[in-house]
Amino acid sequence: MSRMNERNYLPGTIRERLQELMKRRHIKQADLAEKIGVDNATLSRFINGKTDKISPDAIVRMAKEFEVSTDFLLGVVNDPARKNYDIGEIGLTVDAARNLYTGKVNADVVNRLLTNDRFADTADQIALYLEDRLARGVAAQNEIYGLACNQLKKIPDAKKDADEIHSWISNPHRDELNGITSSFEASLREIKKEYGSDNLKETQVMSREITRGMYAEVMKGRDIRDPKLTPEEYVDRVCVYLTTSQGISETLLKPFRWVLIFLLKLFGGKAAHGQIND
Repeated sequence: MSRMNERNYLPGTIRERLQELMKRRHIKQADLAEKIGVDNATLSRFINGKTDKISPDAIVRMAKEFEVSTDFLLGVVNDPARKNYDIGEIGLTVDAARNLYTGKVNADVVNRLLTNDRFADTADQIALYLEDRLARGVAAQNEIYGLACNQLKKIPDAKKDADEIHSWISNPHRDELNGITSSFEASLREIKKEYGSDNLKETQVMSREITRGMYAEVMKGRDIRDPKLTPEEYVDRVCVYLTTSQGISETLLKPFRWVLIFLLKLFGGKAAHGQIND
């Protein structure tokens, strides 16, 4: 049996799976028997098809040893990836699992982050940041710069050099945080592309069209230089447009109408005089 690609194997039985995995992982039969707690002779008879007796616990231990799912080992699926992990094995706390299970944290977002290669680098950077490993090096470097700066200040003609060295002193965490932010933002951009969402562009186009429509309705039959509209008249025309062309109910527009009149009066009626931008 040979692999089709990195993730999927050709169909096979549990015996074929075991032989292939042992070959690829360079694990001898005797060593595997010891690791899963099965007598070597028993395992040999099973692999050679002389017996079908093998305990469920032994199959689970085999799957764990080879880091594959039991379904793959049994030949049910051709993807070796494990689908279920013990929380303790992956270091996930019970509280973290509970937040995912109860929907307190968006599981889809977490899945996309964890499967994003760039986010793995981000996680490593965060770990270094939390451990202060890089920051300790920067702090030590700052001490050297500070010492050199103080020594140069004692020399009358070295003030310029002292100021330059002083400028080299940096916040121990600043560069780390900037790097983490850049890496995380890059991950989010990649995930956004996976969603294939152009909703923002569509919304911008829609908003622009609605704004132009409202402006056309408001200025209909009016002199653009001096439309002579009161705030109430202006808002009434806007609401009529939204009701007739966008299907928005008058009930929903009541609070909008009140707020818009208030804003027009507050800002001196700029909008009523045609000062509306796309």
